[in-house]
Amino acid sequence: METVLIVEDDRAYARATTNWLVKNGINARYVLSVDSAKEFLDNHDVDLVLSDFRLDNGNGMELLEWMNTHGYRIPFLIMTGYGDIPGAVEAIKKGAVDYLPKPVQTEKVLGIIRKALERKRRDGNTKQRFYTSKSPLALRLQEHIRLVAPMDTLAVLIRGASGTGKEYVARQIHVLSGRSDASFIAVDCGVLPKELAASELFGHVKGAFTGATENKTGMFAAADHGTLFLDEVGNLNAEVQRALLRALQ
Repeated sequence: METVLIVEDDRAYARATTNWLVKNGINARYVLSVDSAKEFLDNHDVDLVLSDFRLDNGNGMELLEWMNTHGYRIPFLIMTGYGDIPGAVEAIKKGAVDYLPKPVQTEKVLGIIRKALERKRRDGNTKQRFYTSKSPLALRLQEHIRLVAPMDTLAVLIRGASGTGKEYVARQIHVLSGRSDASFIAVDCGVLPKELAASELFGHVKGAFTGATENKTGMFAAADHGTLFLDEVGNLNAEVQRALLRALQ
């Protein structure tokens, strides 16, 4: 059964919220501090964290940042009082799913929790799917990935020699973005036949050229609302590269 971890320093409120979730068919446990939450996460499978923003020995933001650093990809919801809303909004920017004004024992909040659990069920593992190193450079790379992933309007340039993991980074950005429910399509432009590259990328309608016997959906359209990763773009001919530039602009 899926488990929700409640992090709340008010024992009575933590117990009441736990009982409310259990009565609604959701397994829940509670802890009273950030340190206890870290220990619980390290030793138990948790599917969602519901944390108060302000805690006696820290705050929900501190816990969220620790989870990000240690590779946990668990839906994180912030409970907040009226005065904590600016901080809760900042937590959203750092990856929290939502912030929930107290009291949280409402049908609306129950729906938010169930939706977050369902999305995690689709996504799979509790910890991130990718192997990551603990070296300072790798951790800095993970931080950059986590920062840019939610920003749909931000252009991201991934550079590196062959074999250094550019597609790996692109997939991580996709998984952590709002597009994660849609497709990630990786295209090796170096293997596309020169005469068919434009058709493969942009599609065509029946009769557009000799041999076009039916409509074809291009990879741009197939990746609609998802991510299209183009590798070895330099191998495309100049005409297709110009068309690609116009499409990206």
